[in-house]
Amino acid sequence: MKVLHLIYKPDHLLPLFNSYAKALMSAGHEVTAVFLTGSADKVTIEATVANHIEFCGFTVRQLRKNKYTVSREVRKIWLDRQFDLAICHRHKPSFVFSLARMGLKHAPMLSVVHAFGQFKRKNRRIHARMMYASNENRTCIVAVSEAVNSNIQQDFHNSPPCSVLTVDNIIDIDTVVSNQLRRIDARQQLGVAVDDFVIGNVARLVSDKAQQYLLTAFSIIITADSQLAINTKLVIIGTGKLEAQLKQQAQSLDITQSVIFAGDIKNASRMMSAFDLFVLSSTVEPFGLVLLEAMAAKLPIVATSVDCIPVIVDQHALVVPPESPAEMARAINTIMQLDAVQRAQLGISAYKHLQNNFNDQQFQQQLLTVINHIKG
Repeated sequence: MKVLHLIYKPDHLLPLFNSYAKALMSAGHEVTAVFLTGSADKVTIEATVANHIEFCGFTVRQLRKNKYTVSREVRKIWLDRQFDLAICHRHKPSFVFSLARMGLKHAPMLSVVHAFGQFKRKNRRIHARMMYASNENRTCIVAVSEAVNSNIQQDFHNSPPCSVLTVDNIIDIDTVVSNQLRRIDARQQLGVAVDDFVIGNVARLVSDKAQQYLLTAFSIIITADSQLAINTKLVIIGTGKLEAQLKQQAQSLDITQSVIFAGDIKNASRMMSAFDLFVLSSTVEPFGLVLLEAMAAKLPIVATSVDCIPVIVDQHALVVPPESPAEMARAINTIMQLDAVQRAQLGISAYKHLQNNFNDQQFQQQLLTVINHIKG
């Protein structure tokens, strides 16, 4: 097959988009990645997996205001290259390709949904019912987790306009592992001592990631033991609109000496070698790629029991209710009380779980099953 891989822009999900391209290319198919926005810069080209890469060069404003103009360009690309399948990530590329294929025959599309609420808006549901139900140009909505699949079903009141199938996210385990810094180097960059016990969190500083409960849980732990206040650090990697609020909370809890807001770090997974424990405090989580990255770093994990998280970690993490800092503190304390060998065993167990359940072969099989379904 010749596959059009339609992407809104090169961003933090590009490694995941690459997983689709790798799976198809290793099965002998030809993939052309087309970015609707962004420029043909060397960094993006080197980071993108595809047989061919093109940039439409539209601005965000053009894509928002002139979707018909954008769709005409995409239609021309489709016809010129005579593609067999389009894989569109997120709503805008899916909307644009739906317009581009109007009047054409045999222009099937996989519309990949990466987050909750893509079809929450009424106008998006109307568009999907109008454009996704065609027998001539078949569409399959691809959910990146069973939790996202359920959310899509709910938005359509359990009557979606086309098939909704799940292809679980994965990471490139070998690449993530090889990119990790040495523990001593990662700690030096983060400003923590070699003998500190480091609790790590990697997430945007927004309400869904709920770091306020992690800060409270951390405060409970270190205020109960003066020695822990000296030798234990909480490192939060990420930025977002709640940054000032979270820093103010740390100050009001009198834990600023033990909390490091490390800001935005590109390829943050390479810093996980600095951590002794990874904590995910989210109240909403469509998938949680960061959990796979923590497993790749062979870290013990504490995570909240929301959405797909219990399925992802299975029995290889301590799972606590969301918005429950006391229970989170108890779980963190449980792992802190283990010796280094016991914590390492937890990390190795999680790593094996990652290898066995989120690997390239399983991803490729899931994706090709969806493609065979849509092609009849």
